[in-house]
Amino acid sequence: IKFDLILICGPKDVDNIGAVCYSWKKHSNAAKIYVVSPRRIHHALPNSVYPIDERDLTSTNPLDIGNLIDGYDRSILGKNMSNWFFQQFLKLNTHKIEGLSEYYVISDADHYLLKDQSFYCNNIPIVKYSDENHFLYKITTKQILGFQMYYSIGFVCHHFSCLKSKNIDLVNDLQANFGRHWEREIIKLSKRNKLRFSEYDLLANYYLKRSRNKPV
Repeated sequence: IKFDLILICGPKDVDNIGAVCYSWKKHSNAAKIYVVSPRRIHHALPNSVYPIDERDLTSTNPLDIGNLIDGYDRSILGKNMSNWFFQQFLKLNTHKIEGLSEYYVISDADHYLLKDQSFYCNNIPIVKYSDENHFLYKITTKQILGFQMYYSIGFVCHHFSCLKSKNIDLVNDLQANFGRHWEREIIKLSKRNKLRFSEYDLLANYYLKRSRNKPV
């Protein structure tokens, strides 16, 4: 089936975003391509994409996140943790994009497709797993959702096949459990686990547990 593609793009990704978009158009059924990025770099994006201001998706910003993780090394394993969390929260709020299809894939903006791939089977999302498996990610997911489906495999695949309605359900559940500032609560929980959190692990576990038609 046709789906919309959402790329989360920072300033470091701009130079290659055109090639990334081309690879998705060539090797998948991507229809519209939305690029979520700071407004200041919208002028550098390809004309064929739909630019989305990252501030329209979440009111939490890297400065707020930096204050919340104060007392921890803000750069772990070479990553700026404030921006790292911020990009994850952008992905979890992508359902807010106006005009977005029920079927959409979120991806890192440096993720190229090198061969044809499928992302849905009979209109059901394909949840992909990987050998990259971090135990503390799973502990954080369990503390957020109250369950963890699989400990032996990881879901850090750099993209995720979504249903808009299911992502809305997830955020509604997070708001019911943690209030309107659920993003801040996720940071507080992850601090117990050395700031380990994965939006893809959270999405995969929620889909595998809560979907009436089980993901493939």
